[in-house]
Amino acid sequence: MFGFVLIFAITLMHIYVFWRVASVPVVKRHLSRKVLMGAGLLLWATFVLGRVYGHHSTGPLAKHLELLGMNWMAMLFLLFVSLLAMDLVTGFGFFAPRLAPSLRTIALVAGVVLSAVALFQGLRPPVVENYEVHLPGLGDEMDGKVIVAMSDLHLGNLLGERWLEGRVAQVQAQKPDIVVLLGDLFEGHGKPQGELLPVLRRLSAPLGVWVVPGNHEFHHRSNGSTFLIEDAGFQLLRNRWVEVRPGPVSYTHLRAHETNCNIAYAVFCLK
Repeated sequence: MFGFVLIFAITLMHIYVFWRVASVPVVKRHLSRKVLMGAGLLLWATFVLGRVYGHHSTGPLAKHLELLGMNWMAMLFLLFVSLLAMDLVTGFGFFAPRLAPSLRTIALVAGVVLSAVALFQGLRPPVVENYEVHLPGLGDEMDGKVIVAMSDLHLGNLLGERWLEGRVAQVQAQKPDIVVLLGDLFEGHGKPQGELLPVLRRLSAPLGVWVVPGNHEFHHRSNGSTFLIEDAGFQLLRNRWVEVRPGPVSYTHLRAHETNCNIAYAVFCLK
């Protein structure tokens, strides 16, 4: 259902954006309506193939289709917002009929610039944020322990082995005592890539690496996500809470139902 709604919404955005782009003076002078329409249909088809085939499959073709489709979707959205904002300001050309086409040129340029900035930001490595937490009653043996938490890695076609190597290096540079992966470790639509396993095994901490499964680990029951987590040597927290401290680890199972909320699967405690 989500995929259908997304494709429908993106289709409407395509129609609106290319309708408005066709009225931009510089575009009208250099591109015919047939060329513009053909470009729009090609980009729309790229998005649909990336969403339907690329998103649910693995392999080089699926990877490149999803990469192109999802990046175009993001760019289309920014173009849509920029052009719509200018239309709202001008009353869709009613308040300034002669000036409106030129103003749409500004909106089009703004959308392209925003897309370039977004792409640059998306390619940057995540920033590590450090917090010092004071817990009343914490045992002396746990004072100064370092917990590294990561969430929503969504490893798959778009984010693979090379990207994961960088994130593992960032984590290990913190010299963690505990590593916690808070759900959606894998994208979950296709079978996880086996080459990720050696990289995942580089994640280590004296008090263990713990994983709370998220909704993306359960899109398909047979996608192998949980098996890959266990093969990496991580501790899977599902319907149980765990008390972690130097020495034996205490487990208590919870009576809980699966939900789409990652944190509902388990409780993690330090004592």
